[in-house]
Amino acid sequence: YGSVASEFGVNGLATLDMGKNNETIQSILLLPDGNLLAVGTSAYSYFSGESASALWTDKGQLVTSYGSNGKAFFGVLGGGSAALSSDGRAVFGAHHQNSSNEAEYLTMQFNLFSGAIDTMFGAMHTGYAPFVFEPPDTNIVYGIDSIDRIRVQPDGKIITAGRVGASYGLSRYLSDGTPDLSFGNRGRIVHDGRMSDYLHDVVLMPDGRLLLVGGHDGIGHLYCDWMITGNRISGLAIQQVG
Repeated sequence: YGSVASEFGVNGLATLDMGKNNETIQSILLLPDGNLLAVGTSAYSYFSGESASALWTDKGQLVTSYGSNGKAFFGVLGGGSAALSSDGRAVFGAHHQNSSNEAEYLTMQFNLFSGAIDTMFGAMHTGYAPFVFEPPDTNIVYGIDSIDRIRVQPDGKIITAGRVGASYGLSRYLSDGTPDLSFGNRGRIVHDGRMSDYLHDVVLMPDGRLLLVGGHDGIGHLYCDWMITGNRISGLAIQQVG
């Protein structure tokens, strides 16, 4: 146990050149057929690149029928998490700078077998569902909004969570990619922590709550604490549980 599975890829390692010099797999999904879907970024720099995906078999062999010779590119910046949607597609969270130069959460949905964007997803039927987070307080400096975790509820609704400036936020979509206006404030929540709070993972609890875990930086970036926060699935309140 714990030894390298040499039958995977070449001596236990599968690599793929995505065409740029800064390439990272940020999430990997085990598909029902046993294949492995990797999603991440292919970039020259933080602001120059795009989200991408690739499909391997469970033996680490590239599935060349997927996308273009095993790779699919989505034309938007970065990302952090992926999940399987209720209808058997993949949803992926990224960040984006819109035409008004606003930072957006951006969720997209694509076909598991072809890598093609699902153009029925999102309010504008483009395959992309953006969300601009508005500051709850003018004293908070906002930076790039990025989705760090994405989860799909049993009813098909999509929860996205991640960085919003110096704090974190949540948003929820219906399964078709339109905002769920019953969640929080018009489909979104921004935690007004007034310090540097970082959100790294989200767990859907059996009783319908969300468990959020991350870090809290409270004194000039010198001391950081672990942070666990509970949230009702309705998004009506954020409750500190630890």
